[in-house]
Amino acid sequence: MIAQRVVRNTRGQPEVVFYVGTTPTNADGAVTVDIFRADGTIFTTDAATSPGVTGHYIYTLAPQTNLERFHLVWEGTFGGVVQQQESYVEVVGGYYAALADIRALQGLSDVAAFPNFKLAESRQWFEDKAEAHCGVAFVPRYARDVLDGNGSSKLKLRHNRPTRIISAKFDGAAQTTTTWDLYEDDGSDGFIISPTSFPSGNRNIEIIYEHGFDGPDSEMRQAALTAIRDNALGLASGIPPQATEVRQEFTTISLSTPGPNAPTGIPSVDQVLNARRVPLSD
Repeated sequence: MIAQRVVRNTRGQPEVVFYVGTTPTNADGAVTVDIFRADGTIFTTDAATSPGVTGHYIYTLAPQTNLERFHLVWEGTFGGVVQQQESYVEVVGGYYAALADIRALQGLSDVAAFPNFKLAESRQWFEDKAEAHCGVAFVPRYARDVLDGNGSSKLKLRHNRPTRIISAKFDGAAQTTTTWDLYEDDGSDGFIISPTSFPSGNRNIEIIYEHGFDGPDSEMRQAALTAIRDNALGLASGIPPQATEVRQEFTTISLSTPGPNAPTGIPSVDQVLNARRVPLSD
């Protein structure tokens, strides 16, 4: 399930809609929200509020200092029947482009046609596409790795460019990490070096950390704006996603299509992404 992204140190307001059949419906009483951290431990339990729209419920998440991924379980009673909804919130270190800058792009000024959440979806589409293709995040991201200890002083992580360890556990016991050093190798992974060895075992080590660049450079930001606009307008155009050309009265327009080295199908954007692609590790 896609997580709503909220920049750290800012407030988030995740929202769900409850239905009875296909009709948005208010709860008989209160709607509660259980919020879990990525490791499954409870973060908080609180009450949701209604913004005044039938069936809609929101929760105001206080600004978070650390990056995190939260799992929200919403519960209420509707016509005497208990219902649950699930959603996710990812606390991130930044966005590739601000919504105000996306809104200012040609063709996207109509708030009714392009509400904020739609523009945010197109932004997240590009962020995910860029990071999957390049093998590195261009803003700080959260990660939780559960790894096998190998008895050595080097531990390989699942993400490139690790920048900060949030917490670490060996067999469930919290560890002090101040003497550990973070590195990135020549491939698509980062690693930790410790003065002492990591204990051998199966899935016995939990590392929660930040990874990625501080923010996109100017070329990446411009590529993001180009791709986000194209995605948002394309979704609203009514052109089938599998189409390769559009025929008009006096001309035929060929459409760019994604491929292995063309993740977005937009040549100028794909050139930027390919230039920043991290080589795969052996």
